[in-house]
Amino acid sequence: MALLFSGLLVCELVFGFLIFGGGLGFGHVPRDLVLQHNVSKFRPGGDAVRYCRDRWGLRVSHKDPSEINILTIGGSTTDELYSNDTETWNARLQDRFTRAGISAIVGNAGINGHSTVGQIYSLES
Repeated sequence: MALLFSGLLVCELVFGFLIFGGGLGFGHVPRDLVLQHNVSKFRPGGDAVRYCRDRWGLRVSHKDPSEINILTIGGSTTDELYSNDTETWNARLQDRFTRAGISAIVGNAGINGHSTVGQIYSLES
């Protein structure tokens, strides 16, 4: 029993979602993150892409989430881990609105690996 309890305690300290909440557990939303990914293996002539999340956990940077008119949610096809911030379909949608003179702000809340239940949990949290 002591060994089992010790193992569970170690898991809780690493993943931190059963007792303490947050951490790398079920509802984890990465925040304040800037990554560089080498995509030369996936894209011919590709080099590095910049992947950013702001303090709200959204792709790119938003000063105030209340300014967002359209919030996209989803998994990897919305998060687009290996696309530059300006290459995501969300960024392209934003660009089309801007070019058409429509003042709509698109926010990207996509998170790789989240199910529908995970997306709902993230929005509620």
